[in-house]
Amino acid sequence: MTDKRAVIYCRVSTEEQADKGYSLQTQLEACEKYAHDHAFEIVGSFRDDFTGSIPIEYRPEGKKAYAMFRNDADALIAYRVDRLARPSEDGDEWEFTAIVQSLAKVKKEIHVCNRGELKTDIGNMIGLLFDARKAGEERRDTAERTSRGRNAKATSGKVVGSGAPLYGYHIVHERASKDGTGKIINSYFVIDEDEARIVRLVYQGYVTGNGSGPLSAKSIAGELSKMGIKTPGEAKGYRARKNSKRGSGIWDTSTVMLILKNESYAGVLRYGSQQIAISIPPIIERDQWNAAQEQRESNRKMSARNTKQSYLLRGMVKCGCGNKMTAYTRHGHVYYRCNSHIYRHDGLEQRCDEKTVIGAHVECYAWQYALDIILERDKLLPRLREAQAETLKALEPQREKLTAIEDDITACETEAGQVAAAMGAIPRGAQATSVVFRQLERRAAELDKRYTTQCRKRDALQVEINAAIITDESILDIASFSEDTLEGLNHPTFAQMRRWLEYLKVKAEVKNGFATMSCMLKVQARSFDLSDSRINRSSCLKWSASPSSTFRLRSCRVCCITSTS
Repeated sequence: MTDKRAVIYCRVSTEEQADKGYSLQTQLEACEKYAHDHAFEIVGSFRDDFTGSIPIEYRPEGKKAYAMFRNDADALIAYRVDRLARPSEDGDEWEFTAIVQSLAKVKKEIHVCNRGELKTDIGNMIGLLFDARKAGEERRDTAERTSRGRNAKATSGKVVGSGAPLYGYHIVHERASKDGTGKIINSYFVIDEDEARIVRLVYQGYVTGNGSGPLSAKSIAGELSKMGIKTPGEAKGYRARKNSKRGSGIWDTSTVMLILKNESYAGVLRYGSQQIAISIPPIIERDQWNAAQEQRESNRKMSARNTKQSYLLRGMVKCGCGNKMTAYTRHGHVYYRCNSHIYRHDGLEQRCDEKTVIGAHVECYAWQYALDIILERDKLLPRLREAQAETLKALEPQREKLTAIEDDITACETEAGQVAAAMGAIPRGAQATSVVFRQLERRAAELDKRYTTQCRKRDALQVEINAAIITDESILDIASFSEDTLEGLNHPTFAQMRRWLEYLKVKAEVKNGFATMSCMLKVQARSFDLSDSRINRSSCLKWSASPSSTFRLRSCRVCCITSTS
C-alpha cells in the first residue's frame, strides 16, 4: 500500500448534470478509479451540488475537502480542471496556476482524471493555463449569451423571466399555439387588483398617513399584520423560510420598504445591471412615488441625526433568545434591549420576555471581564499568542491564495519589463508594419489587465485577512496597557476601551437577568447578576462617547481597576 493519501472532490450544477452527462456519481467513480490506478489511499470524498465561480475553499463541501487536503492528505483528485476552477473574469486563470505552484512548494499535489498530476514545469503550466482559461470562457460565454438575449428582450419592452411576478401584478404569457401550449412568444404584466389595493394602502399610509401624519414603515407593517393580509411571499406561494421565527400574515418592516422603493409601481420596471426601463401598468401615480422617496430621504436624515451616539458594546451583546440586543439612549442613560421588541408587532407576535438592561451595568461588567484578563500578565501573552496561532491556521487558505496572487503580480511585473524592452528594441519606423510589435502590444495589454485585476484582488483579500488576524501590534498594545495600568499610569479613553474589547472579541449574552461574558481566548466565561442590588448606577463608571475622552473612576466595585493577581 502506498503511503500517499488523497482527497476526492466532485462538483456539478444541475444544468451541467443534465446537459453534459457527468453526474456526481460519474465523477466519483472516475476519481476512485484514478486513485486506485495510481495507488492512492482515499481518506475522504466530498461532493458539491453548487454552481458558480466560487473557489473550492469557499464552497460548502469544498471547504471541508480543502481543509482535509491541507492537513491530512498529500493529493487532491478531481474529475477535470473545471471542477476546481471556473474563472469568472478573463485573466483569472493565472491565479489558479499560481495556487498550484504554491501548493507544490509544500509538497501538495493536485490530480485531474484527464490530465494526471498538475505539475509546475513550463509545459504543464501552459496546458493547465489553457484548461483553466477554457473553463472560464465557457462560463463567461454562457452568461454573456444569456444576458445579451435577456437585455435585447427587455430593450424591446418585453417582460423578462418566467418566475413569480412582482407583488401587485400577475404575468400573462402568449404562446405560439392558440390552445395555450408551445413556446412563449411574449409576456406582459397585468395588475392584480387585490394585491394592488395593498400597495396603494402602503403608499397612502407612508405619504399622507391616517390623519395624524405619515406613518412609519414599521407602523404600516403592524397595521397590515393586524388586518391579516397575506405577505407578498405568501401571496405568491413562496415557501416560508426555514429559519423564520415569524408566523403567517406577519409583515416585516423591510418588506414594506421594498414596496416603497420599487419604481415599478409607478409604471417603470428596471431590468438588469443596465437598468433597462420596461413600461408596465402603474399602480400608483408618479407624484405619489416621488413623494414617498422624499419621505424616505427625510426619514433617513432624521435617523442619521438620532444615531450619532456611540456605545461601548455596540454589536457585542446578544439576547438569550438568539436575537441581537440593540443599544439606545433615553433621558441621558444607555440601555440594551432585545431586537424582538423593535421588529416584532405588539399584540400579534410573542416578544422576548428578557428585560431591558441598564447599559452602565452590562458595559461595566464587560469591561471588568476584559480587564481581569488583561491584568493577568503572566497568562496574557501566552493566551494571545495561542489565539493568534489558531487564527493564522484558520486563515491559511486565504493566506496561500494571497501569496499566489502576489507571486503572479511579481511575474506580471517581470514579464512587463521584458515586453517593454522587446518593444523598445524594434525601430520606431518599423513598428507600424511589424507583426512582432503588434503581438507585443497585445501581450502588453493582456499583462496590464491581468496586473490590475490581481492587484484589486490582492487588496480585497488583504483587507479580509487583516480584519480577522490578531496582529503583533495589537498584542503589544494590550500588553503595554496591562503594564501601565498595573502601575497606575493608564486612564484609557472610550475609543481605547472599545478597541481592546474588539481585540479580545468580547461577547455578552443576556439571559434571565444575567450577563455571560466570553471572548476569543481560552478563558472561562463569567456570568454577572445584572440585578445585583449592590450596584449603584449613579456611582458606576462614567464616560463620554467622545473617542478622545477618558473615563472617570467612581466608587463602584465593578469598575475599579485593581490587580486580580
